[in-house]
Amino acid sequence: MKLQLKNINFKKIILPTIIYALFFVEFFLFNNIYGKDFLVIMSFFLIGLISLTAIYLSPHVISSFKMVNFFIFFFFYYFALKQYCNGTVIWEFMHQYNFLNADFIYTNLIVLLFMAILYSIYYLLIIKTNRSQKYRVDMTTPFSRFCEGEIMLSKSKTFILTAISIILFLIFGVVFGFGSLFGVADAKIVFNSTIELILTRFVRLIPFAIVLILLNSNKNGVSKKWYALCLIINIISSFCLCFPFGGMARYCVALVGIAILLKFVLKYIKSKSFIAITMLIAIMVIFPTINFFRNNSLSDLSNFGVVFSNYSSGDFDAYQMLMTTIKFVQINGVGHFSNIITAILFFIPRCIWSSKMIGTGHYVATMSGSDFTNLSCPFIAEGYFALGLAGVLLMTLILAVVLVLTDNNLLTHSTFKNSIAYIVVGLMFFIMRGDLLSTYSALVGAILAVVFIYIILHIISRIRFRREVKHVRQ
Repeated sequence: MKLQLKNINFKKIILPTIIYALFFVEFFLFNNIYGKDFLVIMSFFLIGLISLTAIYLSPHVISSFKMVNFFIFFFFYYFALKQYCNGTVIWEFMHQYNFLNADFIYTNLIVLLFMAILYSIYYLLIIKTNRSQKYRVDMTTPFSRFCEGEIMLSKSKTFILTAISIILFLIFGVVFGFGSLFGVADAKIVFNSTIELILTRFVRLIPFAIVLILLNSNKNGVSKKWYALCLIINIISSFCLCFPFGGMARYCVALVGIAILLKFVLKYIKSKSFIAITMLIAIMVIFPTINFFRNNSLSDLSNFGVVFSNYSSGDFDAYQMLMTTIKFVQINGVGHFSNIITAILFFIPRCIWSSKMIGTGHYVATMSGSDFTNLSCPFIAEGYFALGLAGVLLMTLILAVVLVLTDNNLLTHSTFKNSIAYIVVGLMFFIMRGDLLSTYSALVGAILAVVFIYIILHIISRIRFRREVKHVRQ
């Protein structure tokens, strides 16, 4: 019987064959695994294989769940395995913890436990919510209309939003110096931590919030040319205020770039392969390269060069910071959720809350005697620091709920919910890397920026409605 080639689904057969073949080739031929502890190597192998499978089998082009698995694959498998095989210890202070094979096995078991619980809860909740989504949304209350409705754009609304974006750009440029937008070395003013928090976590993200709302609104009320012009202006303003210059943290830079890029990808490209390739380039090239713009000014562009990922770089210290945090807790005890409470109440100044904790990565490095403290602290490590394994379980449960809500809202027509979902997706990779104090404050700031613009649009609509009613009565 002849094989009917036309009946073969190449996408379902050849593509996964190529993907897993590359995985096995990279694992066995490009890692110095021979002579290493078998259990350690196999635990890394399982982490890589399971996370890769979760990425491939995900039915969504874009999802927060997929971003979590991208992080696990690269930071807890790819870079972590290379660091183990080559005996790399990224930060000097980590030598005191004397990582043994048993430490790697224990850390990998925690990662696998995290993955197993996260996957189970996520898929159970996804199935349950999909079955219960047939109900009709109540649009009679102001809150439900605020959250569930789709904004109808008009020329006046887009004009006001674009004006806000331009004004903010000019204010930053005139008051603080345009150099502060295009290089930290050119900044005129040095801010205290509270003012800097407000400026970088809220005000500078307002044009970005405008872009998200423009992308997620009903555009039938404006002409295509006018909408395109306003959208382009707001995107330029967003990138000038947040990306890639001005000393902004990389997670804020990523939030703007990833969220806007993914929105366009989901609307126009709809390709899983494109997302995978984009993430690979972002992690291998863009992520390490962007440090140049954070630490230099426009006058230093002649020294610019593309930087490729180096597994021994501090940019990829997430796995070893997880191990370090575990060892630190085993020696000093758990933090009793002090790190989580501090992250949630990040907006309270230290002058009021004198015992307010610093970021977890910063704290562990400081208590370990390190002079350099700008370190990551993965989401799993935050849970372990809070309450050991119980903290990891609790944080995994919370994360699973957030992922389900986010991925469901990515598919909704609600302007508000869809905008918030893209913010969470844009930051999820960095939330997983940590530390929680920094990334959570950026998440809240971006959400508040969306709420702020959403309220302005609601006020405009109310004023316009009252004018129309008054005109009819006359």
